[in-house]
Amino acid sequence: MENGYVKACELERGLGIPHRTLMNWLGQCRASGPASFYRQATPAKPRIMTADKGAECARLLAEGKRPSQVARLTGVKESTLRKAIARQAVPKLPASETPSSSEGSSKSERSREDAAAADGMGTACTRADERIKAAIGVATSATTRFEAGHDVAMAGLLAGLPALCANGLLSGLDRYLKLPKGFYSALHIVLVLGFMALARIRRPEGLRQVPPGEFGKVIGLDRVPEVRTLREKVHQMAKTGDPSGWMKELARSWMEDDPEAAGYLYADAHIRGRAMPPACRQGHVARARSNIPTFLRRRSSATNVRGRRHPGRTRFRAGSLVVPPGGRWLPVTESWPPQ
Repeated sequence: MENGYVKACELERGLGIPHRTLMNWLGQCRASGPASFYRQATPAKPRIMTADKGAECARLLAEGKRPSQVARLTGVKESTLRKAIARQAVPKLPASETPSSSEGSSKSERSREDAAAADGMGTACTRADERIKAAIGVATSATTRFEAGHDVAMAGLLAGLPALCANGLLSGLDRYLKLPKGFYSALHIVLVLGFMALARIRRPEGLRQVPPGEFGKVIGLDRVPEVRTLREKVHQMAKTGDPSGWMKELARSWMEDDPEAAGYLYADAHIRGRAMPPACRQGHVARARSNIPTFLRRRSSATNVRGRRHPGRTRFRAGSLVVPPGGRWLPVTESWPPQ
């Protein structure tokens, strides 16, 4: 064809070569010569997913590990592993060779279940039977049941549960804090409030920014109560129970557990005002350049070094703070609150 003995169309019809392929070959011959068609092919790179590597990945997948974990353990890229799984390069072990262990639900599976429950009783209301029993008065409250799962949001709050119990979070149940029959018991409400404090959720409205189903798994339920329900339950506990008595008992137990720490108290000043003894209205504060009532418009409270409030009344005097009984003087310096 280059010497003019044959045309391109004749070669295409006679040999069945596509026109574009023939033109590419012609351009290669003119640019690099006929020897370019006899170059040795570049040797291929060694295969990453070998038979041994595939068997190892199959064993780890059979143990219940996720592809991302298997990729890190075997030193293979996750995309390479997923492509090998898609083309069935990684053998799948039979059910008899798979160890019997409860893998637990993934975050995507729980999200789909919670969204599907919205068509029924509500978002993440997957325990419909228990909710119906609680609604008709058959069940006292829902059963606290923890289930296996992966990537549970805010599950790290469970690590702080021993500290909350050690500080007496659950000591007031059935004595100072009670709720009528319903799906949520006083235990569930107190746990939600305690975990909200650990998660720095200041108000119940902050729960709207958290997936209710994921937070519910942390307290052993299908979901946490919504904002209106939580406020109603807290109002019922405050109305039917004795929260002030519970606070006094907690403060008394804290002081009895560590009486040495009760000798030195900190005076903490907040924003809102509150009445104080007449004795503390005398004196002068150098920082404010005025009398004591200037900063008495703030609310003040006395706590020990661990942040626990003193159970008794704290007496103030001009320039000093007295803590009865057997307390020590804590001078009020120019900086407020005193260090």
